[in-house]
Amino acid sequence: NIYNQNSDNSDVVFRMARSVFLKAMEEKNKNKQIKYYYEGFEYAKKALRLDSENGYVNFWYAAYIGRIGEIEGIKQGILNSYEVQKYGERALKFKPDYEHSHHLMARWNYELADLSQFERMIASIVYAKPPYGSYKDAAQLFQNAININPDEIRHHFWLAKTYYAMKEYSLSKREFQITISLTPKDEEDRQMQSKSKKYF
Repeated sequence: NIYNQNSDNSDVVFRMARSVFLKAMEEKNKNKQIKYYYEGFEYAKKALRLDSENGYVNFWYAAYIGRIGEIEGIKQGILNSYEVQKYGERALKFKPDYEHSHHLMARWNYELADLSQFERMIASIVYAKPPYGSYKDAAQLFQNAININPDEIRHHFWLAKTYYAMKEYSLSKREFQITISLTPKDEEDRQMQSKSKKYF
């Protein structure tokens, strides 16, 4: 009802995009989940048209373009990666204290640094100069997110995974221990805590 009465308000439209994204994340039926992501992406695109300098708007657009890439496969995911970077960095520029933008760009760096040899070959076909991400940059961005919200389990969990990939095992263990020590908010948090125990 709020959206119907304020459909040209970028703050309302990005919140609609966010609501649909969260609904999709909780959906167990894969086909319905995909349908929700494409539906929500339309709201994200509309919000961007309404206000391209809103940090939240840029964040949700980047989140959707990244998720759509995952849905459509490796090649499309790599094609979309530059868009994720562009709008993720804009989100940080316009709203630097938004923890989720730091987390998004940290995950962007982590996933690119973690590409398999086959995926790198695909990337070199798609782009003359494939997108580049580093574990070091990912670690710094996850730490930025933790500095803003130290009680968010997923920030610590992914920082731990990043340190593990960097072979910084003592730092990784510390972050996994913090992950386990925090109070979970939902089932996703509990799953990350369970996975953390397997690392040491």
